[in-house]
Amino acid sequence: MAVKQVAFTAHEKMEIIAQELGHMRDSRHANIVALYGCYVDETSLWIAMECMDAGSLTDLISIDPERPLSEAHMARVLRDVLRALAFLHDHRRVHRDVKSDNILLNARGDVKLADFGHCTELTDTEPTRHSVVGTPFWMVPEVVKGLQYDVKVDLWSLGIVAFEMAEGAPPYMDYPPLRALFLIATHEPPQLKEPTAWSAHFQDFIRCCTRADAIKRATAAELLLHPLLAMACSREEMVCLLQ
Repeated sequence: MAVKQVAFTAHEKMEIIAQELGHMRDSRHANIVALYGCYVDETSLWIAMECMDAGSLTDLISIDPERPLSEAHMARVLRDVLRALAFLHDHRRVHRDVKSDNILLNARGDVKLADFGHCTELTDTEPTRHSVVGTPFWMVPEVVKGLQYDVKVDLWSLGIVAFEMAEGAPPYMDYPPLRALFLIATHEPPQLKEPTAWSAHFQDFIRCCTRADAIKRATAAELLLHPLLAMACSREEMVCLLQ
């Protein structure tokens, strides 16, 4: 178990934290970091969560950026995150900040989605959102442009995570964030720098995630049937990678 201490500060910030904890509490799934409980004293909020002792996907990628993960390892990460996203989307929740920092691992080889600070829930009266939230390099064009969007923003971001695993960083990482946002909004979906280094299934998976037209972009349920995921490594192989 991991315990996080949050000092009381602005009332608005505490409201955001309370909202995040509510989404975590209501999102119990094998591929989502579990919330065990909270405790409040005079100065702080104490949050007990599942311990992910192998760090983040960012940590794993940064061990050797010049030597990417195998496609089998990447397929396992993408499959497990997709399972979390499919669960959220079935409950009309949008994570809105899918990136390697928010994908955590443990020594048992589990891959889990974390950080629900930007999560929102769609309703019959509000089936879309238009607020600009997330992390610049992983943002989808419709969010950058301030257009209406729904759960499919998470799939674009997952496609960018695939880029991260393949190339060590998301597209446009060499640019300042504002310039990157401009490029995301005005350019065609990003392309792998060396496409021939990757299988046709891996390239197609990224294309399915990063279609500029959200209507044509794949859903989490559709992507779970993608042939790339049949290549996913075993739990034992994931454990060996993390040791």
